[in-house]
Order: sequence, then structure tokens, then C-alpha cells
Amino acid sequence: MGKAGSKDALEEEPAILDVSGHGDSDLDDLDSIEVSQEARYEPPIDKILGEDLITSKEMGKIFELPGSALRVKALEHINLNHVNSTYPVRAGEFVIVRGPSGGGKTTLLNLLGIAPQILS
Repeated sequence: MGKAGSKDALEEEPAILDVSGHGDSDLDDLDSIEVSQEARYEPPIDKILGEDLITSKEMGKIFELPGSALRVKALEHINLNHVNSTYPVRAGEFVIVRGPSGGGKTTLLNLLGIAPQILS
């Protein structure tokens, strides 16, 4: 069995480090920790996904400010379809909407019609 960080360990399949029974001082030198062969990483099960549930093509949202000619482009070019290497949300799929504060996540969910279900 190779040690973590050794050339042999890098050439093998990925494994989980077994650090049980090691004191804090042992964790300072990760090369001294043995890699448990029983705790090997197993890839997730391939899952057959169902039909397309959410699709969009060139979706966007512009907010008009009352009493002003100003328009705020909140979202543009949102594509969830099989065109241009983008993909729809399919049945059985786990999806995350991630981005900075004010980046349009809730606006996107509102446009898709699913925000009230999630936020309530």
C-alpha cells in the first residue's frame, strides 16, 4: 500500500485518507498517513434522466423604472435548450442556481415560474 502523496499513490485510483487514530501532530505531515484501500471513492451511479421540464431560448428580463426613461437589463440570453451547447433542466436532475448577491437568481426563478414554490 502506497503512502498518500507518493508517486505510487498518485498512479492508483483516487482514495479517501483514513486519519482515524492519528493525533493532531500526525496531521501536520500528510505523507505519513496511510491510504485506506477499503475506503476507495466510488463514482455516483449513472442515472437516466427523464423528459425536459424547464427549457428557454434567449429569455431575458428588463425592468422599467416608474417615472423614468431608464431601463435596467436584469437578465439576457438565458438558454436552457439543446441548442448552442446549453441544456434544459430534466426530470430527476439536481440543479443549483449560483451567483453573487443581486446577480439575478431570484429574477430567473420568477421568470421560470418556480420561485414561489421554493421560497414559501
